[in-house]
Amino acid sequence: MWVVRPRNHNELGACLAAGVVGLGTQSGIDVDATGLSAPELRALSKELSGRRPAKDLRQLSAFLDELRPGDRVALPVEHGAGLLLGEVVGDYLFQGRELLPHRRPARWDRVVPRSAALPPATLQDPRALFQVTLDPAALG
Repeated sequence: MWVVRPRNHNELGACLAAGVVGLGTQSGIDVDATGLSAPELRALSKELSGRRPAKDLRQLSAFLDELRPGDRVALPVEHGAGLLLGEVVGDYLFQGRELLPHRRPARWDRVVPRSAALPPATLQDPRALFQVTLDPAALG
């Protein structure tokens, strides 16, 4: 299961209000990335920022290339005590004027406790996008 970690309450609110999972522009990419390969993203990031691409760019690349409609996703909620589970229900969209411009539509389902992640410590990953394994019993 993919975990998409909003960096603050405003980003979490944007995900819930718009029915999306999303990433901000921390990667340095503040334009539509539809169809860009990982090498193209790296070149664009270096062109836009003048810096060597970093982990935020790798997360955007995974968001574009690995996250698919039908994939299960989760948002940490309740100050990290729970995970809001959902499903990606659409393709990548770029909404340039929004808080989280790199988006995928999502349908939210229910909250499970943090202990559903195996092991729960995997949720300490600081990245904005990462994968965890959930206890099948928690998915019921």
